[in-house]
Amino acid sequence: MTYPLVSIICLTYQHEPFIASCIESVLSQTMPNWELVVIDDGSSDATTSIVERYQDKRITLVHGEHRGVSGLGDSYNLGLRSTRAPLVAILEGDDYWPKHKLRVQCSAFDDDSVVLSYGKAVLVDSTGKTFGIHRHVPGPARRANSPLGGILVPLIATNFIVAATVMLRRGALEDVGGFYQPKGVPYVDHPTWLRLAHRGTFAYRDEILGFWRRHPSQITTTTWLTGVPDRSAYLQDVLQDAETLLNHVEMARLRDVVRNDARRQRDEAVLARARMALIDEDWRHGAALFLGAARHGEMRTQLVSAAGLAASLVRRDIEPLLGAMGRHRLPPRVQTRDKR
Repeated sequence: MTYPLVSIICLTYQHEPFIASCIESVLSQTMPNWELVVIDDGSSDATTSIVERYQDKRITLVHGEHRGVSGLGDSYNLGLRSTRAPLVAILEGDDYWPKHKLRVQCSAFDDDSVVLSYGKAVLVDSTGKTFGIHRHVPGPARRANSPLGGILVPLIATNFIVAATVMLRRGALEDVGGFYQPKGVPYVDHPTWLRLAHRGTFAYRDEILGFWRRHPSQITTTTWLTGVPDRSAYLQDVLQDAETLLNHVEMARLRDVVRNDARRQRDEAVLARARMALIDEDWRHGAALFLGAARHGEMRTQLVSAAGLAASLVRRDIEPLLGAMGRHRLPPRVQTRDKR
């Protein structure tokens, strides 16, 4: 009996327009030694019937009651328990992969110190049209988490590791308790990456390893615009665990970035709403939001706000500028918000 090398965990909910392209991208992989478990979160559309059309024995569908955002950690860990391969990859039901994804990433784990591999992500809208590439990473040492814990400061400041590009070592993931979702936090990726940063190095590949779709009902989009989660508890845990890893200078930097996290998150939420206003061509509202952020935000917020204010005057959005910097940009026009 041949055992899979990679377990793919796919969470899906109401992804009828997208789940077929997601599964097809797995079936198209040039490395065929995988298993795919699709965890459906109680979809009421045709998502599950589409999954059931695929008769490949490597694909398993698990039906569940709708848990929503608060149950993401439980759902991911159900997927982890339902699989067995030594490597684990994440692919949500509205995202998809390039054909070479699994083949090029598996080799990174020949190095026993590597616990996580990641790379660039292409940003696509609800129709599959590309509108940017997310390629923002820190310098070579920090993005590799070398020395151990070196990635913590930049990763807390900005979660630049896109889940669709990630592959994990199962043993390390299980050692930190599996996927971690702190209470009140609407995601599992960032807390889990931070825990793994204490366990081993990260392997970054400077190539496209995932297609990240942005659309109105997406969790990332809705939570980004509607609230600021309290990350203080799990960041305090990061601080405590880092005491044995980092020198005094790095610990001081880490304490500083944790201390300022709540303000940074509030700034990012305001900037997100301001950016959406420009995309919606609500120039006056966008300018007002940017002006408020410029008055109270830190340096980076002030710089983005200045660009946003200038853009509002000439009636343009700032997404192309952010995209040119390799940062997370929003699609043009009203792709990330329901039409009014």
